[in-house]
Order: sequence, then structure tokens, then C-alpha cells
Amino acid sequence: MRYEQKSQSEFVLGIAFLVLSMIYTTIFCFGTIKYCKIGRKAKYLGKIFYLSIVFSCLAYMLNMALYLYDVFDQNSADDYILSIEKQLLNTIYVPDGLFWIVYQSLFWTVICQHYDSHLQIGQGDELPYNPNTLIHAMKDVLLVYGIAQLIVVLLYNFDYILAGVLFYINIVINVSIPIQFMITSFYLQCKYRGSPFKSSKQENISNRLQKLIFYWTILRIVQIISNILLMENQDKIKQFFQSELSQNQLLLYILILIVDLLLANIFPFILALKQETFSIFLGNRNVTMSTVSEHPINQQFLNNDSSVDEKKQIQFDYKELMKQNQTQQIKRQKTNGLGYIMICQIQQKSYGMRIIEFKQLQPYLIEQIKQEIEQVNQLNNEYLYHIYGLNIQDNNVVYLIKFYQYSLHNYLIQYQISIEQKIKILIQILQGLSYLHKQRLCHGSLTSENVMIKQNGQVKIVDFGLFGIKKYQSLLHFYTNKSGFTSPELITQRGQVISGSQEGDIYSVGMIMYEMFEKKVPFEGLQLQNVQECLNKAVRPKIESKSLMDDIIRWCWQQDFDKRPKVDQLLNVIENIQIK
Repeated sequence: MRYEQKSQSEFVLGIAFLVLSMIYTTIFCFGTIKYCKIGRKAKYLGKIFYLSIVFSCLAYMLNMALYLYDVFDQNSADDYILSIEKQLLNTIYVPDGLFWIVYQSLFWTVICQHYDSHLQIGQGDELPYNPNTLIHAMKDVLLVYGIAQLIVVLLYNFDYILAGVLFYINIVINVSIPIQFMITSFYLQCKYRGSPFKSSKQENISNRLQKLIFYWTILRIVQIISNILLMENQDKIKQFFQSELSQNQLLLYILILIVDLLLANIFPFILALKQETFSIFLGNRNVTMSTVSEHPINQQFLNNDSSVDEKKQIQFDYKELMKQNQTQQIKRQKTNGLGYIMICQIQQKSYGMRIIEFKQLQPYLIEQIKQEIEQVNQLNNEYLYHIYGLNIQDNNVVYLIKFYQYSLHNYLIQYQISIEQKIKILIQILQGLSYLHKQRLCHGSLTSENVMIKQNGQVKIVDFGLFGIKKYQSLLHFYTNKSGFTSPELITQRGQVISGSQEGDIYSVGMIMYEMFEKKVPFEGLQLQNVQECLNKAVRPKIESKSLMDDIIRWCWQQDFDKRPKVDQLLNVIENIQIK
């Protein structure tokens, strides 16, 4: 009779545990590999994270193996039922207790990453609430928790406490996870609200970590529900092993248990083993906060062969150029500027040398500068600018572009140009933007000041990209890329620096056309706040002269950005005007 009982319940559950143990064995193997690879390269929390996953899987494997052994052990019925019941609860409870350690290591990593990845402007690098300094205290908390869990398990197995106590403890632990997540998320949102990330890479890492811990937290709700069901139906556990449940009830309870383990444990572990998660822990080391005077990026950038059209990178030392009096300062922008520009002669050619000062130039920012300059240089279009050299010294970033004597704004002031010439310039601007938009990029801050005119009348669009530099400068030197050319939906965005949009570029083209054909700067003399108030009321500069361009200008600067033309639509219209 006892064999029949096994065949109805324990045997089915045993098969399920056998399959699950194979999954846990696979995760255990991959987790061990990840832990060995992470070695000394990761922070302490990364090691705890993967080591806890390994031990959790090992605990599941061992307890499931012991369960299978007890199922086929030849004990008396009473001893058998008592033993198998304990073994099942050990299989559920012990590894799940270890999961809390895994979660806490991930949770604290998220907090440390938020601290490390945000700029601390106007403050010291080491703030009194630096969470990195509390990692050792966190380690002690996890150690105390582990010892307490071991004591609880021993007390249960030696019959000092009942199974219900295990369920109560496990419910409290699992309920604390979503509560902890909600409180921490609220705290981080308040603390770092408006504080920018150090780089787009750091922002990406933080977002991935937050997404991971969000998934883990949601999936723990499944475990909470499972624990509540087990606690309220403790009598069903013994009926389960005595085969007093119907076949449908039996299958339902086994299915609930399997789904619980899959969603609450296995799936989170699989997410943790993904390469993108592993790379976070691998690279999540304390950032060196030392000042950079000479950095290998100078040579790495100059030796880069990825630049388009074989445009040769120029090796230069901006300090030496200035000592040799081969430079002439042409423009030093004030507090709202992106550094200052100097003319320099290199190999009998004129270049504009933009010098950007940083309070403290740090490695993560250098890495982003390199990536952003490479992105600019990968664009292959005759109407877009190219960066010919990069030099980093003494917290200064200096890069070279070809020197252009006139911006479009100055060109319009200096010369009386015909309608045909204006249309030719406009077509070149749109052709450059068309290429940029097809690369799924945008300029973001297009004005008549960053459209340059060469002596032969060719257009060069400059100052797009380099978002990380601009964002950092906005905090140190109040730089902003908002202007009277900025669209209504972008000018209202928070922060001094906006990433822009393709629709916003079209609006800016409309304002450039207004300046070209009306010979007036949009919203000239108005403060940015006043410009924003005008745009909120859908107010636009007055078009006084009547020409074929009036309707096109209004088409570009519509309040509803969805109604603005695409760049190729606009280009086609302008080209047809030229033909006529």
C-alpha cells in the first residue's frame, strides 16, 4: 500500500524534482564559471552575488537528492512520512533563505552604482553617506542572517519548532523584499533627482541594474503567495504524502510548486547569468578619481584607423602650439559657452582648436569623449564636420576641426546674398541633416551659429554630438544648448542640455530659414525664459515680407511636432523651388 502511495504522489514529485535538479545543476555549473571568471576583477558585492547563487543552487541540488533518496528508502510508514515531509520543507526553505543574500548583494550594488554613476557637483568626491564605505557592515549583516537561518533550520529538523514557524519566517523575509525595493526606489529618485549621470555608459549600467532588481522583486511576489498557500494548507502536506488528495489536487499542488521554483528562483538566476549582467559586475569597480594629465587615449585616438575617407588624424600638443605663438584666439565664450576657440596653423592649414576646461577630468569621462568623437568621425557626409585630432592635458580637452571663417549668422551679416544662393545653402543644410537623420541621429541644437560657410560657399554643420561634454559643462560652466532656435517641446525639457530630436531639427531649420529670408535673428534680445513663455503660447517671430518661403517656414515651426515635414520632404520642396 505504501508503494502505491509513493506511485501516486512522491513518485510524481520526484520526477519533477529530478528535472528541476538538472536545471539547477546547469545553473550551478555556469554560476561557478562566472564566479571563477570574475575573480579579483570585481568588487566584493559581485563575488557575494555569484557565490550566493552557486550555493543556493547547490542547496537545491542536495536537498532534492536527499528527497529522492528518502522517497525510495524503506522506512516504516510513520517515520517515512515524517522524514519526507521534513525533507520537502528543507528543499523549499533552505535554498530560499539563501536567496535573500543573493538579493541583498544585488540591492546594495544598485545603491552603490547610483552613487558612483552620478556627478557630485560642488561637493567632495567622498560624501559622508557613501554606500561603498558600508559594504563591510553589509557583509556582517549577511553573515548574521546566514547564522540565524542555520539555527532556524536546525531547530526545525530537531523538532524544536513547527513547520508553521518556517513559513512565517519565510513570508516575513520575502515580504521585506518588495517593501525594501519600494522604499529604496523612492529614496534614490528623491536623492538623485536632477543629478546627471557621469556618462551614458554609467546611465546604461544603472538602468540595467534597476531593471534586473525590478524583475527579481516582482518574481518574489510569486514566492510570497506560495508561502501563504502552504501556511494555510499545512494539513494538506501530510495528506499529500498519505495519498489522501485526489489526482487533480495532487497535480495542482505539484504544478504550483514547480511554477514557484521556476519563476521565483530559476528565472532570476538565469537573468543573473546573462553576459550583460555579468559584464556589469565585471566592470563595476571603484572609479579612480585622480586628475588626468596625460592619458593613453591621446595616442589611442591618434592611431585609430576607423575615421572615414582616410581623414588623417593630427598629432598635436596644444600647449606647444600656444608657446610657439602659432595660435590666435578668435572667440572666448562666456559662462554659457562650450570652452573657447583658437585659430592654429598646422602643416600650413588653418584649424579651429576648441579648448574645454574641466574641474577634474576623470577616466569615465575620457572614455565617453573618445566614443563620442569616434561616432562623429564615423559619419561620412561632405556637409558634416570632422574632428581631426584630440589632446588631453591638465584637465583640458582640446580637439581640432577645420577652421571656417564664417558662421551662417556672420555670413548673412557680412554679405548681401541672392535668393538663389540662400536656397543653395539651405539645400546643403538639409542634405547634411538628411544623412544624419538616416543614421537615426539628430543635431539637437541647430542654429545659424553652428552652420559654417567655407570660402567656396560649401556648408559644414558643426557642434552635434559630444553630449557628455556638453552635459558636464552645463553643470560646471552653465553651458546650455537651448536657444531661440529650440523647438517648444524641447525647450521645456528639464536641464540645460537637451539631446534633441529629428522633429526639433526641422523646427530649427525653420528658424534658420526665418533668419535667412527675414534677416532677423529669432527672438533676438529675449532671455531664454521669455522665449519659452512665447513658445508655450505658440507665439512665433513675425514674418513681414511675403515670399515663397513663408508657408514653408510656418510648416517647419508648427507647435505639433508630428505635423512638421520630414527632412526629405522639405528637401524635395526646396529643390523644386530652386528649379523654378
